[in-house]
Amino acid sequence: KLRGGKHNVAFVKRLWAPGKHNWTISLVSDTDECNAGSHCCQQGCYNYPGGYECVCYAGYLLNPTGCGCDDVDECSANNGGCEHLCRNLVGSFLCSCRIGFKLGEDRRSCLGE
Repeated sequence: KLRGGKHNVAFVKRLWAPGKHNWTISLVSDTDECNAGSHCCQQGCYNYPGGYECVCYAGYLLNPTGCGCDDVDECSANNGGCEHLCRNLVGSFLCSCRIGFKLGEDRRSCLGE
């Protein structure tokens, strides 16, 4: 979702003359809202000509405001890939095992002790 204050664009106008055509290009400078600090982004900001877009770190999703980032509950889908137990953390998750098992090297599977 696009958010931003000042949006500048490049204009291209085609002028016709008998037997030929000429191009007139007028460029308007772009404001980098991300570096100027004039954005609403909570985590990351990606600037492009004419505006900017907010982005979120791994473990978060952009919320409907287009500015903030909400934690993803990785455990809610397929138990986070954990064989036994999954605990959601802010921006991440952690697998663990029931008593009598230890966490495997892949940090998801559980091995008998």
